[in-house]
Amino acid sequence: MTNRKMLFLRFSIAALALGLMGGAIALAADEAQPAPPAKDGNAVLVVVNGQDVNREALVDILMKRYGEEELQQLILDVMVRQAADKNGVAVTQKEMDEAIDREVQRLIDQEKQQILQQYGGVITWEQYLKETGTSETASRESRRKDILSQPDSDSLVWRSVASSKLAWLDYLTRDRYEVSHVLVETEAEAKDAIKTLNDGKAFDEVAKARSKDPYARYTGGKLAMAFSAGDYKIRPDVPGPEFERVAMSLKAGEISAPVQSNDGWHVIKLLKKEDAEPGNFKDLEPEVNKMLLDPRTNGVTQVYMWRLIRDSKIENKSEFKLKMFEQLKEREKSLATPEKPAETPAETPAETPAEDNKPEGGEGGTVPAAPEGSGATD
Repeated sequence: MTNRKMLFLRFSIAALALGLMGGAIALAADEAQPAPPAKDGNAVLVVVNGQDVNREALVDILMKRYGEEELQQLILDVMVRQAADKNGVAVTQKEMDEAIDREVQRLIDQEKQQILQQYGGVITWEQYLKETGTSETASRESRRKDILSQPDSDSLVWRSVASSKLAWLDYLTRDRYEVSHVLVETEAEAKDAIKTLNDGKAFDEVAKARSKDPYARYTGGKLAMAFSAGDYKIRPDVPGPEFERVAMSLKAGEISAPVQSNDGWHVIKLLKKEDAEPGNFKDLEPEVNKMLLDPRTNGVTQVYMWRLIRDSKIENKSEFKLKMFEQLKEREKSLATPEKPAETPAETPAETPAEDNKPEGGEGGTVPAAPEGSGATD
Protein backbone atom coordinates (compact mmCIF):
# COMPACT_ATOMS: atom_id res chain seq x y z
CA MET A 1 0.00 0.00 0.00
CA THR A 2 1.08 3.55 -0.65
CA ASN A 3 2.53 5.40 2.33
CA ARG A 4 -0.13 8.09 2.79
CA LYS A 5 1.88 9.87 5.47
CA MET A 6 4.55 10.67 2.91
CA LEU A 7 3.49 14.03 1.54
CA PHE A 8 3.11 16.33 4.51
CA LEU A 9 4.21 19.93 4.93
CA ARG A 10 4.44 21.92 8.14
CA PHE A 11 2.49 24.75 6.57
CA SER A 12 -0.73 25.42 8.41
CA ILE A 13 -1.87 28.02 10.89
CA ALA A 14 -1.59 25.48 13.69
CA ALA A 15 1.73 24.01 12.64
CA LEU A 16 3.69 26.71 10.86
CA ALA A 17 2.13 30.14 11.02
CA LEU A 18 1.69 30.11 14.77
CA GLY A 19 4.90 28.22 15.38
CA LEU A 20 3.28 25.58 17.59
CA MET A 21 5.36 22.73 16.13
CA GLY A 22 8.62 24.64 16.20
CA GLY A 23 9.67 28.06 14.99
CA ALA A 24 10.06 28.92 11.36
CA ILE A 25 12.54 31.38 9.93
CA ALA A 26 10.99 34.68 8.86
CA LEU A 27 12.21 36.44 5.76
CA ALA A 28 14.62 39.25 6.53
CA ALA A 29 12.91 41.22 3.77
CA ASP A 30 9.58 41.37 5.60
CA GLU A 31 8.24 44.76 4.66
CA ALA A 32 6.74 45.29 8.11
CA GLN A 33 10.09 45.11 9.90
CA PRO A 34 13.34 47.02 9.35
CA ALA A 35 16.37 45.00 8.32
CA PRO A 36 18.69 44.21 11.24
CA PRO A 37 22.11 45.88 11.26
CA ALA A 38 24.88 44.05 9.44
CA LYS A 39 26.85 41.65 11.58
CA ASP A 40 30.49 40.67 11.44
CA GLY A 41 30.40 37.20 9.91
CA ASN A 42 32.82 35.83 12.53
CA ALA A 43 32.47 38.26 15.42
CA VAL A 44 33.38 37.07 18.90
CA LEU A 45 30.17 36.46 20.84
CA VAL A 46 31.58 35.53 24.25
CA VAL A 47 34.94 34.86 25.87
CA VAL A 48 35.13 31.81 28.13
CA ASN A 49 38.18 31.68 30.38
CA GLY A 50 40.13 33.62 27.82
CA GLN A 51 38.88 31.57 24.82
CA ASP A 52 36.85 33.28 22.11
CA VAL A 53 33.54 31.77 21.00
CA ASN A 54 32.65 33.31 17.67
CA ARG A 55 29.54 33.63 15.55
CA GLU A 56 30.76 31.05 13.04
CA ALA A 57 30.88 28.35 15.73
CA LEU A 58 27.30 29.12 16.78
CA VAL A 59 26.04 29.18 13.20
CA ASP A 60 27.74 25.84 12.53
CA ILE A 61 25.95 24.21 15.47
CA LEU A 62 22.59 25.73 14.52
CA MET A 63 22.99 24.65 10.91
CA LYS A 64 23.68 21.07 11.95
CA ARG A 65 20.74 20.93 14.34
CA TYR A 66 18.10 22.96 12.53
CA GLY A 67 19.47 23.92 9.13
CA GLU A 68 17.61 21.44 6.93
CA GLU A 69 14.18 22.00 8.46
CA GLU A 70 14.49 25.78 8.53
CA LEU A 71 15.90 25.96 5.01
CA GLN A 72 12.82 24.08 3.82
CA GLN A 73 10.62 26.58 5.63
CA LEU A 74 12.52 29.46 4.07
CA ILE A 75 11.97 27.96 0.62
CA LEU A 76 8.23 27.78 1.34
CA ASP A 77 8.26 31.35 2.61
CA VAL A 78 9.92 32.62 -0.56
CA MET A 79 7.51 30.71 -2.80
CA VAL A 80 4.46 32.11 -1.01
CA ARG A 81 5.79 35.66 -1.23
CA GLN A 82 6.48 35.24 -4.94
CA ALA A 83 3.05 33.73 -5.62
CA ALA A 84 1.28 36.43 -3.60
CA ASP A 85 3.08 39.18 -5.54
CA LYS A 86 2.34 37.49 -8.86
CA ASN A 87 -1.38 37.08 -8.12
CA GLY A 88 -1.91 40.37 -6.31
CA VAL A 89 -2.92 38.65 -3.08
CA ALA A 90 -3.06 40.94 -0.03
CA VAL A 91 -3.77 40.13 3.60
CA THR A 92 -5.45 42.60 5.96
CA GLN A 93 -4.89 42.96 9.70
CA LYS A 94 -8.52 41.95 10.22
CA GLU A 95 -7.91 38.68 8.37
CA MET A 96 -4.83 38.01 10.49
CA ASP A 97 -6.80 38.65 13.69
CA GLU A 98 -9.54 36.32 12.49
CA ALA A 99 -6.95 33.63 11.74
CA ILE A 100 -5.63 33.90 15.29
CA ASP A 101 -9.19 33.71 16.64
CA ARG A 102 -9.77 30.50 14.69
CA GLU A 103 -6.57 29.00 16.02
CA VAL A 104 -7.47 29.94 19.59
CA GLN A 105 -10.86 28.28 19.11
CA ARG A 106 -9.17 25.16 17.70
CA LEU A 107 -6.92 24.94 20.75
CA ILE A 108 -9.87 25.41 23.13
CA ASP A 109 -11.87 22.72 21.33
CA GLN A 110 -8.85 20.42 21.43
CA GLU A 111 -8.49 20.89 25.19
CA LYS A 112 -12.20 20.30 25.73
CA GLN A 113 -11.90 17.00 23.89
CA GLN A 114 -8.87 16.02 25.95
CA ILE A 115 -10.74 16.76 29.20
CA LEU A 116 -13.69 14.71 27.99
CA GLN A 117 -11.45 11.74 27.17
CA GLN A 118 -9.35 12.04 30.32
CA TYR A 119 -12.28 12.12 32.72
CA GLY A 120 -14.75 10.07 30.71
CA GLY A 121 -17.36 12.81 30.75
CA VAL A 122 -17.55 12.87 34.54
CA ILE A 123 -16.09 16.38 34.66
CA THR A 124 -17.44 18.99 32.27
CA TRP A 125 -15.36 21.76 30.71
CA GLU A 126 -17.03 24.32 32.98
CA GLN A 127 -16.25 22.23 36.07
CA TYR A 128 -12.66 21.84 34.93
CA LEU A 129 -12.25 25.61 34.57
CA LYS A 130 -13.73 26.13 38.04
CA GLU A 131 -11.48 23.50 39.61
CA THR A 132 -8.38 25.04 38.01
CA GLY A 133 -9.37 28.55 39.09
CA THR A 134 -9.64 30.03 35.62
CA SER A 135 -12.27 31.04 33.08
CA GLU A 136 -12.73 30.48 29.37
CA THR A 137 -11.97 34.14 28.74
CA ALA A 138 -8.67 33.84 30.61
CA SER A 139 -7.92 30.57 28.82
CA ARG A 140 -8.46 32.21 25.45
CA GLU A 141 -6.33 35.19 26.36
CA SER A 142 -3.52 32.91 27.52
CA ARG A 143 -3.50 31.08 24.19
CA ARG A 144 -3.59 34.32 22.26
CA LYS A 145 -0.56 35.57 24.20
CA ASP A 146 1.27 32.30 23.48
CA ILE A 147 0.62 32.77 19.78
CA LEU A 148 1.69 36.40 19.69
CA SER A 149 4.82 35.65 21.71
CA GLN A 150 6.19 33.51 18.88
CA PRO A 151 9.11 35.16 17.04
CA ASP A 152 7.85 37.13 14.03
CA SER A 153 4.27 36.07 14.77
CA ASP A 154 2.77 38.77 12.51
CA SER A 155 4.87 37.64 9.57
CA LEU A 156 4.09 33.99 10.18
CA VAL A 157 0.34 34.56 10.47
CA TRP A 158 0.46 36.70 7.30
CA ARG A 159 2.07 33.87 5.38
CA SER A 160 -0.43 31.33 6.67
CA VAL A 161 -3.40 33.45 5.53
CA ALA A 162 -1.71 34.29 2.22
CA SER A 163 -0.98 30.63 1.47
CA SER A 164 -4.61 29.70 2.19
CA LYS A 165 -5.88 32.45 -0.12
CA LEU A 166 -3.51 31.32 -2.87
CA ALA A 167 -4.58 27.72 -2.34
CA TRP A 168 -8.27 28.48 -2.74
CA LEU A 169 -7.58 30.64 -5.79
CA ASP A 170 -5.65 27.73 -7.30
CA TYR A 171 -8.41 25.29 -6.33
CA LEU A 172 -11.21 27.35 -7.86
CA THR A 173 -9.37 27.93 -11.15
CA ARG A 174 -8.85 24.20 -11.84
CA ASP A 175 -11.28 21.49 -12.93
CA ARG A 176 -12.04 19.37 -9.82
CA TYR A 177 -13.16 15.76 -9.65
CA GLU A 178 -14.84 14.14 -6.66
CA VAL A 179 -14.58 10.36 -6.78
CA SER A 180 -15.18 7.22 -4.80
CA HIS A 181 -13.47 3.89 -5.38
CA VAL A 182 -13.36 0.29 -4.28
CA LEU A 183 -9.82 -1.10 -3.90
CA VAL A 184 -9.29 -4.87 -4.07
CA GLU A 185 -6.38 -7.24 -4.68
CA THR A 186 -7.27 -8.79 -8.05
CA GLU A 187 -9.03 -7.98 -11.30
CA ALA A 188 -11.45 -10.84 -10.64
CA GLU A 189 -12.46 -9.23 -7.33
CA ALA A 190 -12.96 -5.89 -9.09
CA LYS A 191 -15.20 -7.52 -11.70
CA ASP A 192 -17.18 -9.24 -8.96
CA ALA A 193 -17.65 -5.88 -7.22
CA ILE A 194 -18.99 -4.47 -10.49
CA LYS A 195 -21.40 -7.40 -10.76
CA THR A 196 -22.65 -6.63 -7.25
CA LEU A 197 -23.18 -3.00 -8.27
CA ASN A 198 -25.06 -4.17 -11.37
CA ASP A 199 -27.32 -6.16 -9.08
CA GLY A 200 -28.31 -2.95 -7.32
CA LYS A 201 -25.98 -2.71 -4.33
CA ALA A 202 -25.07 0.87 -3.34
CA PHE A 203 -21.50 1.90 -4.16
CA ASP A 204 -20.65 3.06 -0.65
CA GLU A 205 -21.86 -0.22 0.83
CA VAL A 206 -19.66 -2.21 -1.56
CA ALA A 207 -16.67 -0.01 -0.71
CA LYS A 208 -17.21 -0.41 3.03
CA ALA A 209 -17.58 -4.18 2.72
CA ARG A 210 -14.86 -4.99 0.19
CA SER A 211 -12.20 -2.30 -0.03
CA LYS A 212 -8.79 -3.22 1.41
CA ASP A 213 -8.10 0.45 2.04
CA PRO A 214 -9.17 1.30 5.63
CA TYR A 215 -9.84 4.92 4.67
CA ALA A 216 -12.09 3.86 1.80
CA ARG A 217 -13.96 1.50 4.11
CA TYR A 218 -14.51 4.38 6.53
CA THR A 219 -15.78 6.86 3.93
CA GLY A 220 -17.62 4.47 1.66
CA GLY A 221 -14.82 4.82 -0.89
CA LYS A 222 -14.84 8.62 -1.13
CA LEU A 223 -11.47 10.34 -1.48
CA ALA A 224 -10.82 12.95 1.19
CA MET A 225 -11.15 15.83 -1.24
CA ALA A 226 -11.54 16.55 -4.94
CA PHE A 227 -8.46 16.22 -7.12
CA SER A 228 -7.27 17.99 -10.26
CA ALA A 229 -5.20 16.86 -13.24
CA GLY A 230 -1.68 15.85 -12.24
CA ASP A 231 -2.41 15.46 -8.55
CA TYR A 232 -1.38 11.79 -8.65
CA LYS A 233 2.21 13.06 -8.68
CA ILE A 234 1.84 14.60 -5.22
CA ARG A 235 -1.20 12.91 -3.64
CA PRO A 236 -0.79 9.31 -2.49
CA ASP A 237 -4.58 8.93 -2.27
CA VAL A 238 -4.76 9.40 -6.06
CA PRO A 239 -3.06 6.08 -6.86
CA GLY A 240 -1.57 6.83 -10.27
CA PRO A 241 -1.94 8.28 -13.76
CA GLU A 242 -4.30 5.56 -15.01
CA PHE A 243 -6.60 5.97 -12.02
CA GLU A 244 -6.64 9.72 -12.62
CA ARG A 245 -7.15 9.43 -16.39
CA VAL A 246 -10.08 7.03 -16.06
CA ALA A 247 -11.73 9.02 -13.26
CA MET A 248 -11.53 12.20 -15.34
CA SER A 249 -13.04 10.44 -18.36
CA LEU A 250 -16.22 9.40 -16.53
CA LYS A 251 -19.53 11.20 -16.43
CA ALA A 252 -21.08 12.10 -13.08
CA GLY A 253 -22.56 8.94 -11.54
CA GLU A 254 -20.75 6.63 -13.97
CA ILE A 255 -18.67 3.64 -12.80
CA SER A 256 -15.44 2.47 -14.43
CA ALA A 257 -14.24 -0.90 -15.57
CA PRO A 258 -11.46 -2.38 -13.39
CA VAL A 259 -8.41 -0.09 -13.18
CA GLN A 260 -5.01 -1.31 -12.01
CA SER A 261 -2.55 0.72 -9.96
CA ASN A 262 0.42 -0.20 -7.82
CA ASP A 263 -2.00 -0.47 -4.90
CA GLY A 264 -4.22 -3.09 -6.54
CA TRP A 265 -7.39 -2.98 -8.63
CA HIS A 266 -9.95 -0.19 -8.45
CA VAL A 267 -13.56 0.34 -9.40
CA ILE A 268 -14.05 4.10 -9.67
CA LYS A 269 -17.18 6.20 -9.51
CA LEU A 270 -17.21 9.89 -10.47
CA LEU A 271 -19.42 11.69 -7.97
CA LYS A 272 -19.13 15.18 -9.36
CA LYS A 273 -17.04 17.36 -11.65
CA GLU A 274 -16.68 21.07 -10.96
CA ASP A 275 -15.42 23.24 -13.80
CA ALA A 276 -12.65 25.76 -13.30
CA GLU A 277 -13.90 29.26 -12.62
CA PRO A 278 -12.53 31.95 -14.96
CA GLY A 279 -10.80 35.02 -13.61
CA ASN A 280 -7.90 36.17 -11.44
CA PHE A 281 -7.64 36.95 -7.74
CA LYS A 282 -9.33 40.32 -8.13
CA ASP A 283 -12.32 38.65 -9.81
CA LEU A 284 -12.54 35.77 -7.33
CA GLU A 285 -11.46 37.50 -4.10
CA PRO A 286 -14.92 37.53 -2.47
CA GLU A 287 -15.32 33.79 -3.04
CA VAL A 288 -11.74 33.07 -1.96
CA ASN A 289 -12.22 35.00 1.28
CA LYS A 290 -15.43 33.12 2.00
CA MET A 291 -13.63 29.79 1.45
CA LEU A 292 -11.09 30.59 4.18
CA LEU A 293 -13.70 29.40 6.69
CA ASP A 294 -14.15 26.08 4.88
CA PRO A 295 -12.97 23.11 7.00
CA ARG A 296 -11.06 21.79 3.96
CA THR A 297 -8.71 24.79 3.99
CA ASN A 298 -5.76 22.98 5.53
CA GLY A 299 -5.96 20.08 3.08
CA VAL A 300 -6.38 22.41 0.09
CA THR A 301 -3.35 24.41 1.28
CA GLN A 302 -1.23 21.28 1.71
CA VAL A 303 -1.94 20.22 -1.88
CA TYR A 304 -1.27 23.72 -3.21
CA MET A 305 2.10 23.91 -1.49
CA TRP A 306 3.14 20.58 -3.03
CA ARG A 307 2.10 21.90 -6.44
CA LEU A 308 4.27 24.96 -5.84
CA ILE A 309 7.25 22.77 -4.95
CA ARG A 310 6.63 20.48 -7.91
CA ASP A 311 6.29 23.32 -10.41
CA SER A 312 9.03 25.64 -9.10
CA LYS A 313 12.59 25.66 -10.36
CA ILE A 314 14.61 25.13 -7.19
CA GLU A 315 18.36 24.57 -7.29
CA ASN A 316 19.59 23.01 -4.10
CA LYS A 317 23.16 24.20 -3.57
CA SER A 318 23.21 23.38 0.14
CA GLU A 319 24.72 20.40 1.90
CA PHE A 320 21.24 19.24 2.87
CA LYS A 321 19.19 16.69 0.94
CA LEU A 322 15.94 18.50 1.89
CA LYS A 323 13.23 16.01 2.77
CA MET A 324 10.53 17.60 0.63
CA PHE A 325 12.57 16.89 -2.51
CA GLU A 326 13.31 13.37 -1.30
CA GLN A 327 9.59 12.80 -0.74
CA LEU A 328 8.76 13.87 -4.29
CA LYS A 329 11.46 11.51 -5.59
CA GLU A 330 10.00 8.72 -3.47
CA ARG A 331 6.55 9.40 -4.90
CA GLU A 332 7.94 9.38 -8.45
CA LYS A 333 9.72 6.10 -7.75
CA SER A 334 6.53 4.54 -6.37
CA LEU A 335 4.79 5.35 -9.66
CA ALA A 336 7.53 3.83 -11.84
CA THR A 337 5.91 0.40 -12.16
CA PRO A 338 3.83 0.31 -15.37
CA GLU A 339 0.07 0.13 -14.87
CA LYS A 340 -2.33 -1.88 -16.98
CA PRO A 341 -4.54 0.43 -19.08
CA ALA A 342 -8.20 0.22 -18.12
CA GLU A 343 -10.92 -0.71 -20.57
CA THR A 344 -12.82 2.24 -21.99
CA PRO A 345 -15.66 2.78 -22.21
CA ALA A 346 -16.55 1.02 -18.98
CA GLU A 347 -18.67 -2.11 -19.06
CA THR A 348 -20.64 -0.85 -16.10
CA PRO A 349 -23.90 0.92 -15.32
CA ALA A 350 -24.18 4.67 -14.99
CA GLU A 351 -25.43 5.24 -11.46
CA THR A 352 -27.07 8.38 -10.28
CA PRO A 353 -24.71 10.72 -8.45
CA ALA A 354 -24.02 9.72 -4.86
CA GLU A 355 -25.91 11.32 -2.02
CA ASP A 356 -24.42 14.37 -0.35
CA ASN A 357 -24.46 12.85 3.14
CA LYS A 358 -21.30 10.76 2.83
CA PRO A 359 -18.50 11.49 5.32
CA GLU A 360 -15.89 13.94 4.09
CA GLY A 361 -12.99 12.08 5.68
CA GLY A 362 -10.28 13.20 8.08
CA GLU A 363 -10.75 16.61 9.68
CA GLY A 364 -13.00 18.45 7.29
CA GLY A 365 -11.99 16.32 4.32
CA THR A 366 -8.29 17.10 4.31
CA VAL A 367 -6.00 15.47 1.79
CA PRO A 368 -5.11 12.08 3.26
CA ALA A 369 -1.42 12.55 3.93
CA ALA A 370 -2.52 10.61 6.99
CA PRO A 371 -6.00 9.08 6.54
CA GLU A 372 -6.32 8.25 10.21
CA GLY A 373 -6.00 11.96 11.05
CA SER A 374 -5.55 15.40 9.68
CA GLY A 375 -2.44 16.37 7.78
CA ALA A 376 -2.16 19.53 9.84
CA THR A 377 -1.93 17.79 13.16
CA ASP A 378 -0.18 14.61 12.11
